[in-house]
Amino acid sequence: MKLSAIKNVPLFAFLVGYLVKINGDRKKMMQLRAEGKFAEEKEVIRKIYHNLCSDACKYVGVEVRVQGRENLPPADEPVVFVCNHQSYSDVVAFGAVMKDRQISFIAKESLSKIPFYGKLIQDMRGIFINGLDARSAVEVMRTGNKYLKEGFNMVIFPEGRRSLGPEMGSFKHGSLQLACRAGVRVVPCVINPAWECYETKGYPQPGVIDFAILPPVATKDVPKKEWGALMETIEGQVRSKLEELQAARAAEERK
Repeated sequence: MKLSAIKNVPLFAFLVGYLVKINGDRKKMMQLRAEGKFAEEKEVIRKIYHNLCSDACKYVGVEVRVQGRENLPPADEPVVFVCNHQSYSDVVAFGAVMKDRQISFIAKESLSKIPFYGKLIQDMRGIFINGLDARSAVEVMRTGNKYLKEGFNMVIFPEGRRSLGPEMGSFKHGSLQLACRAGVRVVPCVINPAWECYETKGYPQPGVIDFAILPPVATKDVPKKEWGALMETIEGQVRSKLEELQAARAAEERK
């Protein structure tokens, strides 16, 4: 995929303008964190990210259709969301869908270098990981476990990279360790076809993204020797639902 620098300028200008708009909320978020008022901090993160993503979808002309909202656990229960990863648009779709709860992402380290927004991701409890550094993975587990205990939700893309198309890669070994060690529930999610809204042309495109939320999966008291099998089960659920969404979209387009 080749990005179009010129055609991404309007989106970049929109995002920079949004950073100015949320400056007050951002300062409030950091103050609440310093005071240990995590429930209030969560609400500010929810407000910032949901509004940003919803406005970005409207700006670009993206509609996100949601299935399975009834599967979401109570908003005050910390969970780990896992999802297939097709596009940069995935994180925007996530934020638009999660209107009643905070989410923070575990993301590859290169995203920390995005001007302005790399710091915002970190400020909103995001965690960056260097997949080639074992020490980085240990630090992700330590920090992620701390955030979950403080009541924050985390999002993981277990494939480790964008597929840039309809195919889904295999989940990386150890993808569920954070959830299993913390004993929190995993909420599998499925996105399709998000790549059509960005990667197809290398700049934002209007379109429709389907977002499915599957029933949560318990990890508490699951023996360590069974973590791998649990990951395979969840990967199978995500893959099956993705195929279902793709078949439904194909049938819809034939009409």
